[in-house]
Amino acid sequence: MTQTVVIAMAGVLAVLTAVEHLLRSLTRLIWTCIPLAKAWRELTGTTEQDASAQAPPEPRQLPE
Repeated sequence: MTQTVVIAMAGVLAVLTAVEHLLRSLTRLIWTCIPLAKAWRELTGTTEQDASAQAPPEPRQLPE
């Protein structure tokens, strides 16, 4: 019984370690891609299109 508990705890610890490594890798990848995306927008000239796409919508008029 004790051996089973120890093996189960080791398995849980291994899974948690793998998840932590995955999250760190994804975070590093995202932080690497952000400057690349900004540079790509500047090179392709899509910054103006992005600014207009993010403009707030005009308020809708209610029919009277």
